[in-house]
Amino acid sequence: MSTRYLPLFVYGTLKLGSRGFGSSLKAAVTEFAPAYLREASLYIGASYPMAIRSIGGTGIVGQILLVEQRLFEETLEELDEYEGYLGEGDPNNMYTRQIVRVEVFPDEDSTWEGPTQDVQAYVYMANADSFRDHRDELVLSPSGDWENHEEEWEELSPALEDTQDPNIDERFADDEDEDELDR
Repeated sequence: MSTRYLPLFVYGTLKLGSRGFGSSLKAAVTEFAPAYLREASLYIGASYPMAIRSIGGTGIVGQILLVEQRLFEETLEELDEYEGYLGEGDPNNMYTRQIVRVEVFPDEDSTWEGPTQDVQAYVYMANADSFRDHRDELVLSPSGDWENHEEEWEELSPALEDTQDPNIDERFADDEDEDELDR
């Protein structure tokens, strides 16, 4: 993927005021506003989110950030490292950097001066393998908003304990344990 100069859509720990929004990112941002990504779903873990593309998904509430152009490459490299993005097509990526189209909703606190509809932006979406590896630690956020993650996690995470691997038939669980002992 080429690194065209584009804004960033952030939805979790990179949002303004969140723990991933460090001093170098803060110093680089020149414009920001609330934004929304359609056809995606937000999954939340105990301490981090993962977004996936999902037609008919809940959508994701986030922010659009415009980074000062002279700091863009350096900032993107730092964010790639933070998000576990090692490069296009790398099978070890935790997230992949993708270009999406978002809607921007400037409010009284916003500094956004750009367009508001169909704005292209980079976003870090969960790598498919990474999402599968972490799926049993995540719940779908009904609101699609990381701001609600603590309440949603508290309400929905107990269901994770009740889920079982659909490939394991509990009627034969004891037999599987015995087979392991015989090996």
